[in-house]
Amino acid sequence: MSLVRAPLTLVAAYGMGYALTPPNPPVSDEERRAYRTAETTLGRLVLAWPAAIKYLIWAGSLCEAAVIVAHNFPYPPLTDRIISTLLPAGNSAVSLQVTPSLLIGTLITTVGAYWRHLCYRTLGRFFTFELSIRKEHQLVTSGPYSVVRHPSYLGSIVACTGIHACLFGRGSLLRESGLLETGMGKAIIGGSAIHAALLVIFFARRARHEDRALKQQFGEQWDQWAKQVPYRIIPYVF
Repeated sequence: MSLVRAPLTLVAAYGMGYALTPPNPPVSDEERRAYRTAETTLGRLVLAWPAAIKYLIWAGSLCEAAVIVAHNFPYPPLTDRIISTLLPAGNSAVSLQVTPSLLIGTLITTVGAYWRHLCYRTLGRFFTFELSIRKEHQLVTSGPYSVVRHPSYLGSIVACTGIHACLFGRGSLLRESGLLETGMGKAIIGGSAIHAALLVIFFARRARHEDRALKQQFGEQWDQWAKQVPYRIIPYVF
């Protein structure tokens, strides 16, 4: 077992957690009125989705790190109990190794999280997880917003791709424990695949709603920006 896997896994979890954490407080009801979509009727429940995903990722990453630390620094009976609880009998903790999927996944997650950070910093107080037009709202077209019109969604997709490689790839606790080969594991894989597909659909629909509201709010200024930045989320694709 490689002890290095533990900090790399936690770095990836931190990056994904950062990407899923709102940089500003929730918006007011008045600021949400510019949008009339099925999403806005859910109110604060929209914030529960990224929070739930964040905590699930942290839970899985901390369990993996706990097994690695317990194996490398035995302190019976505590560490024995940790390993026996998180690893089925017959599965060795030695199999948790630094693998290409972890290295590439951590890098991709970090890049996605940093891209989200640039979006947070560029928009400042105008960046919200809820659809809204804030007081004295301005159309920001610099930084990541000069590449695509909704770069934060691109950052989320990139970070999600990376964290899946970390948690589901070879050498991970989920895979090496044998859990993914069980009925529960197949349900986890299926649920993750469905979630990923829904996330892409959600972002695509949301980007259209945002474009419509911003065009109505800023008119010609938005039209000029859309000509200069024709793609919504993925350059040369969409």
